[in-house]
Amino acid sequence: MRAQEALIVFAIASACNPAQPNEPPARIVAGSSDTIIINNRAGIRIPIRVLDVSGKTLPDSDARFRLVNGREVRVSTNGIVTCTRSVDANVEVTIGALHKSTVIRCRPVKKVYIAGPIQFLLPDTAQEMRMNVLDLDGSSVSLLSGTPWIRDTTIATIDGIRVIPKSPGVTLAKVRFGNESGWVGVHVYERATSLDGLARGKESLGIPVRLKGNERQS
Repeated sequence: MRAQEALIVFAIASACNPAQPNEPPARIVAGSSDTIIINNRAGIRIPIRVLDVSGKTLPDSDARFRLVNGREVRVSTNGIVTCTRSVDANVEVTIGALHKSTVIRCRPVKKVYIAGPIQFLLPDTAQEMRMNVLDLDGSSVSLLSGTPWIRDTTIATIDGIRVIPKSPGVTLAKVRFGNESGWVGVHVYERATSLDGLARGKESLGIPVRLKGNERQS
């Protein structure tokens, strides 16, 4: 998994530079190493990129898709794949004379559980989210392609499944796989030797305590 990405589209005037005709398609890129992980339960278009000889991205509206093999996987001619079970399938993509074979790893997700809250006592570094992701049969899913998000980036940031603390406070983190999301609270505490700082308006203080044997403190 990667950190949240923003897609920015720039509209550029072409009055001074007349549009040049596109080069013909030279290559079809599908996923990573020709493998695509699908965690969606609802239909989703198979992500591909069409490139010319110089590596420029071309429109992929002319792409046609064909299911070569794979039970319980439905693929339309325009590339909408519907995964109903955790299975693998082979799909062929065609644009003109170009052909590309790709493997679809169908791993539809039904539930995302994240253990929490995640707590930090500064200057802690980072922690990985402890997740349990289940498919339609209740089995754990290990092949995942998701999008992480965190509400307040002044308190913590997120890189894949790693949460990195920045300043004291409380926020929420989320990871989305397909149609499902899991949430977890993130608590970042300032290291202190007493709770006197609470009287001065500080809200997130933490005091490290070491206990011996069956010792208890409150």
